[in-house]
Amino acid sequence: MGMLGVNPHCVECANTDHWIELIVVDEYNQYFDNVKGTLIDGKGRRYPITLNNQPIRLDGITAGRIQIELDPTSWLKQAQQRRPLVMDPTKNQTHDVKAGDTLTAIAEQYGMTLNAILELNPQYQDNPDLIVVGDTVQLNEQYQGDPVDEWLRQYPIGYHEEPRQRINMTAGDLLSPTDAEALPERHQARQAISLNAPDFNGHLISDQCYVVCVQGFNYITLRFGLFFDGTANNTYSAQWGKQQLENYYHQWQSLRSLEGNLPVKDWQAHSYTYPNQGDFYWFWEDDEKVESSAANELTNIQKLYERYINDEYNQDQTVFYHSEYITGIGTGNSTEVAKADESLKGQALGLGEYGVEAKVTTAIDQLISRLKNISDTAKKYKLIDGINKVELDVFGFSRGGGAARHFINVALDGEQGEFVPKFVEACQQNKLALQAGFDWRVNEHCEVTFAGLFDTVAAIADFSSLDFTPHNQDNGNVRLWLDPQRVRHAVHLTASPKTEYRYNFSSNKLNAAENFHEIMVYGAHSDLGGGYYSQYAFEQSEYLLPLIERKRIKRIVRDFGWLEFDSIKQQLEQELQQELDKEVAQGWKAEDYIISVAKGPRRGNNDRQQAAGELILQRLVQGDLSRLYLRVMYGLAESMQVPLSEISKINQEIVWDNIEEKGFIVPQLISGSDNLPAMTFGKLCDVVLQTSKQGNITELATHLASREFLTAFMRYNLIHHSSDDGIANHPNTNSQGEYDREQYDPTV
Repeated sequence: MGMLGVNPHCVECANTDHWIELIVVDEYNQYFDNVKGTLIDGKGRRYPITLNNQPIRLDGITAGRIQIELDPTSWLKQAQQRRPLVMDPTKNQTHDVKAGDTLTAIAEQYGMTLNAILELNPQYQDNPDLIVVGDTVQLNEQYQGDPVDEWLRQYPIGYHEEPRQRINMTAGDLLSPTDAEALPERHQARQAISLNAPDFNGHLISDQCYVVCVQGFNYITLRFGLFFDGTANNTYSAQWGKQQLENYYHQWQSLRSLEGNLPVKDWQAHSYTYPNQGDFYWFWEDDEKVESSAANELTNIQKLYERYINDEYNQDQTVFYHSEYITGIGTGNSTEVAKADESLKGQALGLGEYGVEAKVTTAIDQLISRLKNISDTAKKYKLIDGINKVELDVFGFSRGGGAARHFINVALDGEQGEFVPKFVEACQQNKLALQAGFDWRVNEHCEVTFAGLFDTVAAIADFSSLDFTPHNQDNGNVRLWLDPQRVRHAVHLTASPKTEYRYNFSSNKLNAAENFHEIMVYGAHSDLGGGYYSQYAFEQSEYLLPLIERKRIKRIVRDFGWLEFDSIKQQLEQELQQELDKEVAQGWKAEDYIISVAKGPRRGNNDRQQAAGELILQRLVQGDLSRLYLRVMYGLAESMQVPLSEISKINQEIVWDNIEEKGFIVPQLISGSDNLPAMTFGKLCDVVLQTSKQGNITELATHLASREFLTAFMRYNLIHHSSDDGIANHPNTNSQGEYDREQYDPTV
């Protein structure tokens, strides 16, 4: 007799007085839901069957071997979702008896009653004093083990009063050979492995009662976080620039001491000039300068990247997380801490090798290049069969916001796009299988779970296609519209037109949808996404150089002749005063401005000269506002189940008030002028963080957009003045002559 209780050499006969009982379950003893299939008896006769919560019982079949062939689509859709049984040893809690122990004392120790202990340990019910040192006292319901075996112990007898027997199978055992070919090797036919039941040898036999336990799959979800930094933002270059500034501190302090007690507005050039200025700025004509990536602090994109859980599983080990940081538009892709290779074409126009589209390709290639390490790390913790879903959390700032939105569209292009073919090829190379029936077109298998955007400014200008300005809605091939059916959540923080109104920084709004949230907040572009230095960035709290904002707001040049300078000077001062009045009307403080008029050189051999009048803004600005908006994005993302952690890797404490996490902490108080009380900025940040974590978007948006916040942020010098009179950053005016920001809705 064979192990199944029949003669393996039994000759198949033509009699149709035989039968079979089948119950098909997973490792947790859960049934399958109406999976259709065919049972084939020893003579090849075919019988329709359905897997559900009722036993399959067939009479009138011929003797011999039985085959099962299920519909591959419905069978694999369900079978691949069933997990392997995981025994939980923590469910079995015991106490080893020591000298002096009594059952009453043991019950009190574990917060139980004596009766509860006796019910779990019936051997002591007649005499609780029988316990001796070394006994093991059960403290909870003992975990009995395999649920299929448990069920068989309760219901051992099946059809025709025959004993039921368990047999382990794979999903491939219940498919035709052709349909089973695409499965991972351990799920193909006759590959079942178990320690507590016979493994399937390829044949079922008539006149038997079988409980077929189908081996579970270990498919996992890969959840990727991608973080696209902003124009001229580059973590590695910023780290290098900070090193240069740290080395310059003592020299600056010596120069700063020459100012005595003068207000910042009156400081001379030696106190606000950076060392080796060519490392920190691009220079244009008329001494106009634009900050390079080395002049910036780390952005909120980098800080959120640090908070994203990386190369770890979730609690039940069904989702594996991995994150990638992509350097900002117009900066190189090197990860060396050094001054970045920078492209003027990329920073000014969003094009070229470091442009928006190029950064999307970089992100794809960067992620693909990591896939082997991702696979190796995931497999190190558990045996996996492959991938059943890809989830994407995508963050971006500025043009990086445009890149993030374009990447989402490229990923959702599926097999026709750039991402999926490269990803599939890399999976094949690394023997990381996609679940059978994997469909990139549906959220069940590929979904953008979150888009977190700071003030998207695509600003693409492509001269080759006769698009000569970034100040329009023409963004070339960059796609900004997001499909609300494929993107689960999107949050977009946008700068108010009252505080960000540069001509070349038009806002690219988020298309409206119930699951998309656009929140207008006060601040300049980088007050939202980060990049301005906070006082906490450096060890020396008195290091003010990185906090000084000096902007040429307006420059007017006039020719004058002999004896005309005084009148020209007066005229220029009046015109610049009008410009200052316009600034004050916008909310800026008059005491932070300087009006100056100076003579220029003579022109040629005649008596004409030039007079140049300038309106200069020179003041200290705190760079902490972006840290408030960091808390907004972090909290909302957390409320939408993005895998973030606020626990520091440095000291295992929460980052927000952690002195070791200088990129996250904020001042509790921010001082105002002599007649202003200090602003309780730390408390505001705490309230906003908690409100965001609760997902209370309506309350959050209402408060942050209130006029009270605008007034306070202006008064306490928390908002930077991003515009000036240069080519790159000149302000935009509306039809009424007011400073205003252009805003564009995306097109499909």
